[in-house]
Amino acid sequence: MTDSPISFPGLFGDWQFTASSAALHIGSRSIYWYGILITLGLVLALALCMRQKEKYGISEDNLLDGVLWGIPCGILGARIYYVLFYLDNFKTATARSAGARPSPSGTAVSPSTGRSSSSSSSHCA
Repeated sequence: MTDSPISFPGLFGDWQFTASSAALHIGSRSIYWYGILITLGLVLALALCMRQKEKYGISEDNLLDGVLWGIPCGILGARIYYVLFYLDNFKTATARSAGARPSPSGTAVSPSTGRSSSSSSSHCA
């Protein structure tokens, strides 16, 4: 991900700055801001639910069971929604890669001929 310009028109004289998408870099891996914010939202929601559970007569075990089932089901449902409503993006990506599988050398190999589709083949002009 790249740096993102952020602006607030009309706030403090059109305040504008650029923020990195990655919050932390640990080795070759990055932790992005959206992941931190989603996790923070889940933790705060769980803390609020833990405080309100007696008011609604929910036991702690039932609440945690609901959370442990609800989060993965929510992620799966969001992914299914995305695939169904943006199916054209997936069709074009599948069409581009149809019939080609990666080989150990990093070039695509056709399953029918076994030939490499590398640009460094001997029939180049």
